[in-house]
Amino acid sequence: MMDLDTIKDLNKKAGLNAKENKIMPLVFNSVDMDKLKHNDIEPIRNMPDLGNSIPKGWNRFNLGKIKDKFTYNYKIYSDDADGSGAFFVDQGMGSDNEPAMTIPQFIKSLSELWNKNKNLGYGIVETGQFQVKIGVFKYE
Repeated sequence: MMDLDTIKDLNKKAGLNAKENKIMPLVFNSVDMDKLKHNDIEPIRNMPDLGNSIPKGWNRFNLGKIKDKFTYNYKIYSDDADGSGAFFVDQGMGSDNEPAMTIPQFIKSLSELWNKNKNLGYGIVETGQFQVKIGVFKYE
């Protein structure tokens, strides 16, 4: 199991890499969402690892403020990025009754948010051994 210092170090390195390579949040389109709706997870396989960086022109979207609007609101991590929140997602082997969202639960939550705002971007903001936090970004 990774300790907290290792996780922080990995995210710092991911943030530096994202900044150096000008990696931007992933914005889903209707084709992506249709694939996800039909159990094709290819669109989320391209989720960029932004680590602790916030790309130029983007800000974190306050997911914490609207978390009660989601089916799986109890699986949204609220204490990320000064309360902006993040989706807490299992990397593949989790079950429905665990604290992190399963891939199908994440896809449902992503769809719920995409139906409200199609211009938001998404990226991994923290990587642990078994889960990731996926932050939501708004282009300003």
